[in-house]
This record gives sequence, structure tokens and C-alpha cells, in this order.
Amino acid sequence: MPPQDAVQGHVQGFRSVHESQPPSTTTVPLNSPKVVHIDCYTDPDTNRDFILWEDIQQAFSEALSVRNRTKVLPFAKGKDLRALEPRQITAVPDVVLDVVVGPAEYNHMDVPASVSHRRGPQTVHDEHKDDSSNAPAEKGHQPKAVTKNLLDPQDYDAAADMSLMQTMIKANSGDVQAQVALGDRYNDGREVYQNCDAALDWYLKAAEQHHPRALFNIGLLYDQGHNGVPQDNAKAFEWFLKAALQGYADAQVKVSQAYTDGAGVPQDNIEAMEWSVKAAENGHEGMQYNMGAAYEKGQGVPQSDSRSFEWYLKSADQGFTKAQERVGAALEAGRGVSRDGLMAVEWYTKAADQGLPVAQFALGRVHKLGLCGLPKNLSKAVDWLIKAAVQGHTRAQSMLNGIYNNRMTCVPGVTLDLEPYSKIREWFMNAADQGVAHAQVCMGDMYRKGFSLRRDESKAFQWYLKAAEQGHEAAQGIAHHK
Repeated sequence: MPPQDAVQGHVQGFRSVHESQPPSTTTVPLNSPKVVHIDCYTDPDTNRDFILWEDIQQAFSEALSVRNRTKVLPFAKGKDLRALEPRQITAVPDVVLDVVVGPAEYNHMDVPASVSHRRGPQTVHDEHKDDSSNAPAEKGHQPKAVTKNLLDPQDYDAAADMSLMQTMIKANSGDVQAQVALGDRYNDGREVYQNCDAALDWYLKAAEQHHPRALFNIGLLYDQGHNGVPQDNAKAFEWFLKAALQGYADAQVKVSQAYTDGAGVPQDNIEAMEWSVKAAENGHEGMQYNMGAAYEKGQGVPQSDSRSFEWYLKSADQGFTKAQERVGAALEAGRGVSRDGLMAVEWYTKAADQGLPVAQFALGRVHKLGLCGLPKNLSKAVDWLIKAAVQGHTRAQSMLNGIYNNRMTCVPGVTLDLEPYSKIREWFMNAADQGVAHAQVCMGDMYRKGFSLRRDESKAFQWYLKAAEQGHEAAQGIAHHK
């Protein structure tokens, strides 16, 4: 039955295509004998034409979905983002839409037992449905069972690597990994027009099968707010919590952040810490690093160097660069673990090779001073310090300046390797030209003191002034007294 007050008006053209056929890019004439015309209704409030899903199913008994080229058309929704009843598809004027159908032999045995028999891509999760298996569990309670393949990234990766047509076919047949993958395609706009509303539809279908990543992605849509999906902290938290209770680490992080910020839920630092611990214990490298920092500083937990090192090491083993640097620092200092200089250098190098400036500075310091059982090596020190200085590490910049200036006070008669100093000077000049304030001060020092440059007070002042204009306090003091 059409909605009350709906007015019968135009017709919409449809043609049947098999689910194995790829989306067509050719235009089908409205007067083609292959086209079936179905009556449209007009919503008096919005003046929008629509077609009833039950009318489509009557015309095409094995209808799975409605498609406009590559775009699967979702059910029309109300302001609450729930599908309108009776189910309806928005009309597309002067276009023949594809009705994707299954084989004539299709029956309920083709559908996995866990999938609802309300067929069609427009199937919408009813948030008010009395389904205790999908309701948030009590605090500290985990669902009785989570199918292993739902958490297996290899299964999802296989679905994500399928062609668009394969993904659509499998998603329509109830394959939960394909449903999530198709939702991702619509969310990202990969091979289809970006459509967050359609992405939400597919995530909701996967959520009906309790897929944790789908639950998490729905939370992200509400958390960030996208076209067609309004920002809503309370709904975001609700979905994050459902995924978190299934052990999804990224969702546990989001729940922790929500309790910390009071976003969609009353602020609760104790709950925030509990969920942080759950995410860390569940292998989230970022939260493992945060736990290491908490124990190192005694923030929210008793200070413990040994517990700090344990958490840092778990995170570092997963490649988290900040944790790798902290493991190196603990090993160098013997903090919470037996001192091991060579092992410290290994961890510093792992983080430094990935571009972490604090680790690059640490290696520069070690090579400059001959620490951790290594001999002094000024050339290696300068190489690492420049890498850190390029990224704005101020201590590395200061150490380079100190190395360069100290060469002028070396013992007479001692032969110096000039290559490191040439590298430093080159970096100062390039960085100063690019607007790095500390390098501009160093250029001022070189001109003022005549270090490797002809002494020139005027040029020195110009460099100090450029650094002062960027807020460099030492340069401001020098410029002020000129």
C-alpha cells in the first residue's frame, strides 16, 4: 500500500539484469521492449517521486537491488535516518534503472542462515528491534561468541581485493566481509560515487551479523559527520561501545576517548582508563605506548619503571616509533631494565630509520659523545643531527651550532676532519634561506664572529632580525640592542 496522501503520478523505467553482469555504462531507451514501467507516487510534503519496493518485487520476483549504473540505490530515509515504511526507492527521471536479479532457482537455501531474509541492498537495521544479541552488554560482559572470521583481517582483505561486481554479488548474497568492503567503497568513493548514506546501509547490514569493524565504521560516520550522516556523539558512542564489547581495539580506544572528553557520554576518567587498559591488552600499539608513558610519569597509575618498560616494549615490537625510542632510552639509562647500550642503539636506530626526530637526535648525541659502548664519530653524529634538525628538533639544531662553534677553539696543530663542519654550514645556509629561525640565528653568529665567513655586522643583523620577526627570543634580544 502506498503511504497515506501519496499521489500516483509518473512512471519509472526498469530493466532486469542478472547479478553476474557488470554495471552497464550504456543508456537504455525508455521505449525499449526490455523496459518495464512501474507507477511512481509523489510525496505531497517533499514533492518527491518514489517507487514502492513491493511493486518492484512484484514485477521482478527475484529482485536483489536497484542500481543506477554503478550506484546501488538505498531505501529512502526519514529525518531519523531510518528507512521509510513502506520501503521505497527515490525515482530517477528519464533514466532506466537496473533491477539486479538472482537466478530463477534462487531460494532461501542460498542465503546464509545468519542473514535476514528481507532481501535487497536497502535492508536497514532496525535500532528498535528487540534483539538481545545486538544490545549493549552489561559492563565488563563480552558477547558469548564472536565468529573468528569477523576479526580476521585476511578475510576482509580478500573481500576488499575483489572486483566491484564480485563485491556487489557477494554482499547481496549476505557475505558479511563483502558488505563491509562495499560499505568502504561507498565511504571512500572507490569505483563508485562517494555516498556515505549507502555506506551506512551496507555497514548496518554487516552490523546485523555483529561484524565488529562494521559497528566501528558506523560509529566513525556519526563521530565525524559525513554527507547524509549527521554528526552525533551519542550515536557514535553507542556504536563504538558495541564494537568495543566484541574486543575491537580501535573501538575500545574511541570509547576511552569518549569517556575522557565527555563526548556522547558523561565524563569518567576511571572508565577511560579501564578502556585504555583493555585496548592496550588487546594489542593496540598506541594505547600500549600510552600505558608505558602513564607508568613512566605516574599519571593515573603508580609510577613504575619496570611496568613502563614492559608496555613500551610491547608497543615497540609492533613498530610504534615513539615506543621504540623510549625502549632505547630505558636500555641506555638502565631504567626499569638492565642497562644495555648496544641494544639501546638498535632500538634508537629502528625509530630513527622511520624518521622520528627524537630518536635521530639520540643517535647524534650517542655518536658525538661516544656513549652506549660506541666510539666517538663526529661524521655520523652530524648526519643524524641534521636529519633531526631538518624536522625542527631544537636540541639537534643547538647541538649542531655548538659543534660548529667549538671547532674554532680546537687545540692548534690538531688536524680536523672538515667534512662534518661543511655539512653543518651547508645545512645552516639552506635552512636559513627556508626560514628556519634557529638557522638564521646561527648565520647571524657566523657573520658576527667571522666563523668561516667574512665578518659582516650588517649581514649578521639582517639574519638576527629575520629570526626575531619569527619570535626567536635570543634573536629579539640581540636585535633590540643593535
